[in-house]
Amino acid sequence: MEFFKATVDSVEKEEVKIGDTKGTFIQWLVTKAQGSESYALRRFIMKPGGIITCHNHKYVETVYLLKGKLEVTAGNQKVQLEKDSYVFINKFVPHELKNIGSDEVIFLCAISYEDDMTIKALEKCSED
Repeated sequence: MEFFKATVDSVEKEEVKIGDTKGTFIQWLVTKAQGSESYALRRFIMKPGGIITCHNHKYVETVYLLKGKLEVTAGNQKVQLEKDSYVFINKFVPHELKNIGSDEVIFLCAISYEDDMTIKALEKCSED
């Protein structure tokens, strides 16, 4: 496919199932199905109190926050994102995302396609 147009309302929402993740849904916007061989673009909706628990993977990702307040823990670093801020997370870095506000969080996440797309749930993200 050389060209593709859609709206987020036309894309199915799936519950995120990584470890003890809760209150988080994913929409796969651009994938190999639309002809993208090198990356995927995903949209996440996270309810208040929602969390994607600590995990890692071989692919890189960029998280761009569209709405709400998101706390991202990556290795021993913890940052807060607000609208129009973003983070880059490299391969195999343990990371966790939490909705720390009272509103729904919405973010886009671009990931690279790798030979291994396995997601590994982890006990914790930082070394305390």
